[in-house]
Amino acid sequence: MDKSWLKSPKDSVEYREGVTRFILSSKKFARNPEMVICPCKVCRNLKPQTDDDLFIHLNKYGVDNEYTVWLAHGEQVSASTEVEDCDRSEHLDEDFEILELHQMYKDNYFPFTDVAGSSSVTNREDEYRKKVNEAEVPLYPGCTKYTKISATLDMYKLKATFGLSNAAFDEFLKKFKDMLPDANSFPESLYTIKKFLKEFDLGSKVLKKKSIFFDLPYWEVLPLRHNLDVMHIEKNVCESVLATILDVKGKSKIGLESRRDMELLELMEEVPLEERNDNLQLPSAPYTFTKDEKLKFCRRLYFQRFPDGWMYPFERYMKVLKDYVKNRAKPEGSIAENYLADECLRFCGRYMKQVAVVSNKRKRNERVEDETIVEGSTLSKGCLIQLSDSLHKAVHLCVLLNSEEVVPYIEVHKEELKCSDQRFIRDSNLLEKRHLQTFIQWLQAKITSEDSISALISDTLTLLVKGPRYSAMSHTGFVINGNRFHTIGANVSTQDYGVHIEADTLCRSSAKDRTQEIAPVKYYGVIRDILVLDFNHFRVAIFHCDWANLVSGVKKEDGFTVVNLHEGLSKKDPFILASHAKQVFYSRESETSSWYTVLRAPPRGFHELDMFDESVFTSHVGQDASAFDIDNEDTEEN
Repeated sequence: MDKSWLKSPKDSVEYREGVTRFILSSKKFARNPEMVICPCKVCRNLKPQTDDDLFIHLNKYGVDNEYTVWLAHGEQVSASTEVEDCDRSEHLDEDFEILELHQMYKDNYFPFTDVAGSSSVTNREDEYRKKVNEAEVPLYPGCTKYTKISATLDMYKLKATFGLSNAAFDEFLKKFKDMLPDANSFPESLYTIKKFLKEFDLGSKVLKKKSIFFDLPYWEVLPLRHNLDVMHIEKNVCESVLATILDVKGKSKIGLESRRDMELLELMEEVPLEERNDNLQLPSAPYTFTKDEKLKFCRRLYFQRFPDGWMYPFERYMKVLKDYVKNRAKPEGSIAENYLADECLRFCGRYMKQVAVVSNKRKRNERVEDETIVEGSTLSKGCLIQLSDSLHKAVHLCVLLNSEEVVPYIEVHKEELKCSDQRFIRDSNLLEKRHLQTFIQWLQAKITSEDSISALISDTLTLLVKGPRYSAMSHTGFVINGNRFHTIGANVSTQDYGVHIEADTLCRSSAKDRTQEIAPVKYYGVIRDILVLDFNHFRVAIFHCDWANLVSGVKKEDGFTVVNLHEGLSKKDPFILASHAKQVFYSRESETSSWYTVLRAPPRGFHELDMFDESVFTSHVGQDASAFDIDNEDTEEN
């Protein structure tokens, strides 16, 4: 961050221009761009100001001398700074956390609609100073980890999470307070906590009063008129269809009354009736299942496996709310209390780093990213394997062809091949094969020669060209882009091995056409293995896949894509980057069929369902396995 303007006189053009740049830059990091925290010697990062007032303050008073690292305005602490003065860095973190607290209280007590200098603001400023001093006291003398407010929020969340009764919670607070040193600020009862939160408006004003959870007396029951609940509409329609084709007594939609309605609407001919044992019974509809068909249908549903997470986000959140209920006699109170505790922590977590760690519970498929893996993280422990020369070449080429830093060299290599032999100009298939066979060696020589004369070659490109180690890790599970993938041989209850990708492939328009061109082709297959390649300073995950044969194993039926996953699986282009994989799952046509219908579902926790476009895929550059000396035979049963 540019601070050179601080050395210029306040009345100079350089200083004024520096102030203007500072304001424009700080607005990007402010919660409210219209009100930026003022770092002048008077405000000292305790008051937000408008652009004009901020400009006046900085020109009149200058920046606070003790504010050297502008954390509140977007500056990052560099690694060198931390190494040179670790104690100072820790002190800055503490100062910044106090600053975050001030900003939280400011946002609560001084809405941006208040007029500066009004009597209401003046009165609230006095109240604000008092509350700040009360909330920021250490938990006990000498405590550096917890303050009164952070300890209070942690205890309140603990109570709500585990459903402790009020009496048990009060007794716990008394015992714990007695264990702490004298003169501690630990809350002594639930009443004290609620009173404390109410004083800071964390339990009333701040909470999202607008929430439907507290506006309605019986909110699990949401009588919102004209509100279409897509999840339950689909559920009801599905239940009606199933009850009809399974002919469930009392729930089928082809009863006598519905048939008569259809007749009155002239949507059905006169309904014939048959008399059996003195009872009037309707004949079965042509689409009603027989007993054998019902058994087959139920068996298919029983054995069908789905990918991890096909479920509506609201439906999943209802499970979270149900888990809040610890007292079944008063479910609404349990849910409201836990929801309030979550919202308090979430609100404070926007300002306080320590509280943010407690409040932000990581979702199932939002795992901690492995810093050594470029994208994604592993699910299983993995086992060490040794790559053969041919396999090493194949996985190395897969990573190179799909790396942005290597893309410019691909066309250069092809142009050099065309210049070296006229046959490569006439035969694109021959060009592509020779390109794949010689690209690695050519690129290594190219980078080596350029590296000696140019400083523009990045370390990442150098490591990519050098290639991965021959030792790689094989895993059965991997999480990336919100999806959880498993190999087809993994012992899991979900079906996470289906994969789809759109790859740029050398192909012909028809069997008679000898001319070939590179065009995007859709591949559907299963994951056989998950490999994590070690490039020394970073690692890259790739999927080893078996693909449905594009010629004899993929077809369209009634608008659905159907693939053969048992016969003629292709070993061509077996490797793809994990980051390029799109998840699909398969539904078998029958117990004896080799054909499966391809289905897609959004990633777990996907909220914007209307924006989910399953026709958009990441383009992948494939490589022809026939160009290598790779054993593609597989004797295992698919």
